[in-house]
Amino acid sequence: TVGQYSIVQATVSAADGVFHAGKIIASTTSVQFFLDGVSIGTVTTRLPTADLGPSMGTQFINDDNGVEVDYLAMNQSRF
Repeated sequence: TVGQYSIVQATVSAADGVFHAGKIIASTTSVQFFLDGVSIGTVTTRLPTADLGPSMGTQFINDDNGVEVDYLAMNQSRF
């Protein structure tokens, strides 16, 4: 459904001025989120049913927050 989303409430923050590695693993049943190799959450509801391309961004009320991306890599598992 358009406009619906899920929120992952992470207990760690990447907003500390240090480089971090984020990873997202998506399947047909879940989306897992990792920060520096540590799982910070999994979403199993409201998953997209259409193919999506890469996208980076934030959704905050405060405009001082943002995302800086220095490197982006993608791969697809081959079964």
